[in-house]
Amino acid sequence: MFQFIEKMDEIKERLDANEPLFIVDVREDDEYIAGHLPTAHSYPLSILKNIAYTLPKDKVLYVYCRSGQRSQAAVRILQELGYDQVENIGGVIHWKYEFV
Repeated sequence: MFQFIEKMDEIKERLDANEPLFIVDVREDDEYIAGHLPTAHSYPLSILKNIAYTLPKDKVLYVYCRSGQRSQAAVRILQELGYDQVENIGGVIHWKYEFV
């Protein structure tokens, strides 16, 4: 859990520095609409395999969900599909900043 908190803090710092991060939210659409990390793209885990081809392979993908479990599953799926720059940053339960 502490690792996810550190990762979320790092992501916040990088967003504040206007770094162009590709953040992937694998929660369902209703969860995403209720609030998500700044710049995050919605790719629900339930359909990820069908739409993953639209994700860039030349960028690091920072994947999150609510607690970190779905994002871990998403990382495995993406790696199986040939994405080698994928990082599980955990869950929004560790995000202590504002959502968009």
